[in-house]
Amino acid sequence: MADYGAPVFSFLAVGGYENDDFTNAEALIVTFSLNNYARDNPKYKVAMQWETEFLKIVQAYQKSPAAKFTFAYMAERSLEDEINRTTAEDIPIFMISYAVIFVYISVALGEYTSWKRILVDSKFLVGLGGIMVVGCSVLASMGFYSWIGVPSSLVILQVVPFLVLAVGADNIFIFVLEYQRDMRKHGEKREEQIGRVLGNVAPSMLLCSLSESICFFLGALSTMPAVKTFALYAALAVLMDFLLQMTAFVALLSLDTRRQDNNRCELLCCVTVSTQHPNKPNEGFLLPLMRKYYAPVLLHRYTRIIVMVVFIFMFCGSVFLMFNVTVGLDQELAMPQGSYMLDYFQYLYKYFEVGVPVYFVTKKGFNFTSVDGMNGVCSSAGCDQFSLTQKIQYATNHPELPTVDDFNRFLPNFLGNRPDLKCPKGGLGAYDKAVVMDQTTRFMAYHTPLSNSQEYTAALLKARELAHNITMGMRQIPGTSPDFEVFPYTVTNVFYEQYLTIVPEGLFNISLCLMPTFVVCCLLLGLDLRSGLLNLFTIIMITVDTVGVMTLWSIDYNAVALINLVTAVGISVEFVSHMTRSFALSTKTTRVERAMEATANMGSADSMKLLNVRAWLKGCSEESGILVLAFAKAQLIQIFFFRLNLIITLLGMAHGLVFLPVLLSYFGPGVNKAVLLQLQQEKAKANRELELRHNMRQIYDNLGYESNELKLDSDSNSIKAPTDTCVPAQMMENQQEEGEERIDRF
Repeated sequence: MADYGAPVFSFLAVGGYENDDFTNAEALIVTFSLNNYARDNPKYKVAMQWETEFLKIVQAYQKSPAAKFTFAYMAERSLEDEINRTTAEDIPIFMISYAVIFVYISVALGEYTSWKRILVDSKFLVGLGGIMVVGCSVLASMGFYSWIGVPSSLVILQVVPFLVLAVGADNIFIFVLEYQRDMRKHGEKREEQIGRVLGNVAPSMLLCSLSESICFFLGALSTMPAVKTFALYAALAVLMDFLLQMTAFVALLSLDTRRQDNNRCELLCCVTVSTQHPNKPNEGFLLPLMRKYYAPVLLHRYTRIIVMVVFIFMFCGSVFLMFNVTVGLDQELAMPQGSYMLDYFQYLYKYFEVGVPVYFVTKKGFNFTSVDGMNGVCSSAGCDQFSLTQKIQYATNHPELPTVDDFNRFLPNFLGNRPDLKCPKGGLGAYDKAVVMDQTTRFMAYHTPLSNSQEYTAALLKARELAHNITMGMRQIPGTSPDFEVFPYTVTNVFYEQYLTIVPEGLFNISLCLMPTFVVCCLLLGLDLRSGLLNLFTIIMITVDTVGVMTLWSIDYNAVALINLVTAVGISVEFVSHMTRSFALSTKTTRVERAMEATANMGSADSMKLLNVRAWLKGCSEESGILVLAFAKAQLIQIFFFRLNLIITLLGMAHGLVFLPVLLSYFGPGVNKAVLLQLQQEKAKANRELELRHNMRQIYDNLGYESNELKLDSDSNSIKAPTDTCVPAQMMENQQEEGEERIDRF
């Protein structure tokens, strides 16, 4: 019995019974309905406070030893409260993850030559500076969009830092490791060497950063608010990260290099060590391993065939699995482990005999006062057999039709009558809140029990189909406006509506993100169409394989997964673009030799010497941070951040370090004639300089040592020629410079 005196349906009050035998019910269902208001309405805060006090009371009762039965509970604000609580509890996990990545980057960047120089050769300050550059980039992006009024979200705070850190770590590795392997030329200053190295690696860094930034800006064209907001924040953060690395990080590396050249310890700059740094660059252990073993084995004739077959088979299998991926996000996945909401969802699916209520709302434009209008709504004898209520099977007895004046006069009494034996159709409780002085109204029904995202989405779709059918039928009634419409409303529609269009929306966004990766690669590689297509094809394979593994690992496709897939496109650029550029700049004769050179990192293009070493270190740095997320309390983070990001990183490394070199060895572009011509000119220039220096050295020997006509002034350290010797002035200057060089070496 309801509080207004009328009976209620058994499926609304009890649960856990079979058929209609509700006397054997195992659960009692109690619902408190509150009036909802807009967020700017003062009464909204009152309703929120009521729910807060309600949760406190039931939580205290549940913990009381006097409680003699088990119950589960929730309020409308419970979902938001639990998600916020989870975010606060998992902040330390994210901090630990960033700390692990920082330690890994700092250790991996060090060029350790002896135990005595560990504190000198370590790169903790450089690693910390790289992390700070990433943090400043994210904060700059968040500050700008907050200033112009673009809202943020939980996903942005969790995903964007990882994305920018992936890009930032990649650029840090490629820049710092390239500098460490470079030899300073004779007479070259430290700043000049850093500038020369930066000139070699900056095009590759620009290629990746610009591709990703444009990729995310195009992703902001999405109609999904979560994806649009994420794309805007990520695009600006990646762009700011590149700008700060080209300025602030370069300055930081210059200062750290000065400290290292002076043999000063990193944490105690006033302390110096006597052990000098070796003149020969340290290759480490990965570079010789890749050059001597990995590249020859990978690009062996039979190995290449096996690699192509395996990856093509994996791609085809992922295409098949992609059509079987589950779409949706169950509410319990957003809850932390141990949340009271998990018990509520468990009991909901177990005991509830009915689904959520659904309202079919009629907009203005329908004449309820006419006979045809009422027949189009009612469901009793004499009504239209295709009326609104008959279509939704909400049958009631059709009372005698009053006149318009009588209807308006008796309507208030009807809405105030309590249902009883004499008048079971009294409107109090059932219709009094539904009738207001407005041209719209609603008709309530119930869904069947719904237990997961797929069922909620299917119910929403069917409700819309039914509402459209009703709309078309009621528009045929005379006096109905052509704009009249009936639409369904359920409190869960706001959440599940996104899944009606998320598949085409995702395809559109990912396609937009793939476009700049192709265009930018072609432009920065000198309109190299083939390299751009191979780059694009590999990124598509990584994305498709990611979706395929999602199906196997029970990861649903939803807005959070779509954001990670967009991120996967950006991260994939880091794994493939450097290899493609290294291959395009190689001047070897055959494709296999050029692929081996690019893979072994010993190519003529200085900026690509550390390509695969950087790729390995980048992948390991991401994995070290991702593995920490496995200990998060929120299932949402464990599934969509730990599992999905681990999949993206592993597939990116596999395609970038295994599949792409083999693909380039078969279908890569030909030798770049412009690069080959430039290399030949540089080689010819070097040979001429070497020959000229050799000739001048012979002249110096003949004049200075054999005939004793050139004498060395020990006081001034200069070479003097007698006045009777005919030596051109320019030749004398060259001889003097050569003499100074020989004296310096002596």
